[in-house]
Amino acid sequence: MFIWFYHFNAAQITDADCGYENGSIIVTLTNAAEPVSYAWSGGLPDNDTVTGVHMGTYEVTATDAHGSTATATYDVAILNL
Repeated sequence: MFIWFYHFNAAQITDADCGYENGSIIVTLTNAAEPVSYAWSGGLPDNDTVTGVHMGTYEVTATDAHGSTATATYDVAILNL
């Protein structure tokens, strides 16, 4: 059985303004077989880009065409504190 290994690259994170849900997280993967599906914590949209998030910690699990998975956690902070 062949196991396909891939990983998340550094995410592009935009921190949120205090009191607003205007942060974002964009993730990319290396060596994943397309198509890739994403499952985010907190009921966020299941894709590689999430917007409209407030300060907090978010987890995403990606599953590629081979059924391999990778999980990463990202923190969105508040700007200007």
